[in-house]
Amino acid sequence: MPELPEVYTITKDLKKYATGHVIKDIWIEPKYHIKSGNNKFIKLVLGKKILDVNRIAKNIILELESNIYIRIHLGMSGRILLRNRNEIKDRWTRCILLLKNTKNSYIELRFIDTRKFGRIEVLNKNNIEKLRNKYGIEPTGRNINYNEIYKKIHKKDTSIKTVLLDQKIIAGLGNIYATDALFLSGIHPNTSAKKLSVSEIEKIILCAGNVLKEAIKNKGSTLKDKAYVNIFGKEGRYQKHFKIYEQRTCPKCSKDTKVLRISGRRSWYCPHCQILK
Repeated sequence: MPELPEVYTITKDLKKYATGHVIKDIWIEPKYHIKSGNNKFIKLVLGKKILDVNRIAKNIILELESNIYIRIHLGMSGRILLRNRNEIKDRWTRCILLLKNTKNSYIELRFIDTRKFGRIEVLNKNNIEKLRNKYGIEPTGRNINYNEIYKKIHKKDTSIKTVLLDQKIIAGLGNIYATDALFLSGIHPNTSAKKLSVSEIEKIILCAGNVLKEAIKNKGSTLKDKAYVNIFGKEGRYQKHFKIYEQRTCPKCSKDTKVLRISGRRSWYCPHCQILK
């Protein structure tokens, strides 16, 4: 699933290459359901100019004229691609926005949703605020109140790995970066959240922030399934810098790693460097 670095990369590129374009036409696959309703989506979005592109956690937000917003969530294997007009349609394309710039040239913003776990919908300003309030802090943010985060995490009667995947507490982290962050902080993924101290929570969040920043620098991670690419179809590079994720041996002690399944996700760890409390 695309995580914060992948969504950040897509958002940054769309901000650069789609802002200022007008949505001149819309195609939606007949059997595909846009959450806000296909007809309503077309009525509210068609003819509007894209004023800006931003991000809320793992959501890509296209700000249009008249306080209209398009929210796109990529789900498990979604993509957004910018293509030339009339270029051969990409497989699993569910929605196409035909964009026109001030020079009267056209590009297509294509939303690909292979397994239909993604989401595209139209929102107003109130909806945007509600969406923003659903998410917790981001590890890359400034002025994080670690005592406050500790109180929220300490209430959870589950593993720290499960907590890190809870977007209401910490936004943007997914399986890859949570796994690497725990390795760098020396915390076993199955450690009970209740057993961690404030300083350990702070260390985990700082490590998560560093991992996310490195992944952003490398334009995200593209795994073997090649599901994630940027808007031009290029792969990310962070998979070349994984700390423990998908690694057979520990880069610190050179001993064999092990894999747990936590919350339905595989979690690599080193039993020598990450001791279970």
